[in-house]
Amino acid sequence: MTKIKLCGLFRKIDIDYANEAQPDFVGFVFVKDSPRYITLKKALQFRQRLNANIPAVGVFRDAPFSEMVNLYQLGVIQYVQLHGHESEQVVNRLKQLRIPIIRAFSYTQSSFVTSADYVLIDGMKPGSGGIWPWEKITRPTQPFFLAGGLTPDNVTDAIQAVHPNVIDVSSGIETQHVKDLQKMIKIVRSVHNARN
Repeated sequence: MTKIKLCGLFRKIDIDYANEAQPDFVGFVFVKDSPRYITLKKALQFRQRLNANIPAVGVFRDAPFSEMVNLYQLGVIQYVQLHGHESEQVVNRLKQLRIPIIRAFSYTQSSFVTSADYVLIDGMKPGSGGIWPWEKITRPTQPFFLAGGLTPDNVTDAIQAVHPNVIDVSSGIETQHVKDLQKMIKIVRSVHNARN
C-alpha cells in the first residue's frame, strides 16, 4: 500500500488537521527562506501536539549537521530529509547515528545514487510544487517518495503511473497558501484506497 506524507505544517491548527486526517508521515520545514519554516520551539510544541503514532520528517537544505542531529535526538523528528547540496559524507554520518534519511532529487537526474534509506523524486526544482511527467522517472533502488504537483484530484493517477512507496504533498493540500482540512482528508483517503 502506498503511504502519504503531509508536508509543510506550520500552524498549530495544521497539527490538529493532521491528527484528524491520519497520514503516515508529516513534514516540518527547517529551511529559513521557506514560507512554511518553523523554529525549534514551534517544532517541539507541534511534536507534543501531534499524534504519537505519526512520525515527523525534518526537511533541511544545507543545514548544520548538529541542528539535524539535535532535532532527531530531542524526538522532534524521526526522519531527516535532505534538499540541498549535502555530501554523501553527511549522509553516512547520519546513518552511523541510525537516523533514517530521505534524499531529494530532481526527476531530470539520470540516476539517484545515494546511500540514503529513501529517495524523494520531485520536479525540476525540488520543493517547488510544480507538475512534471511522473512516468519519465528512472525508478531508484531504494523505496521512494513522489513529490511535485500532487493534489487530491490527480494523486490516484500518479500512483497508478509510478507506483511510489510514499506520496509527498504540501501545496496540493493548501487553499490560499494555508493547509485545508478537507483536502488533507481527501488525499489521505485517496492514497490509502488506491490500488498500487
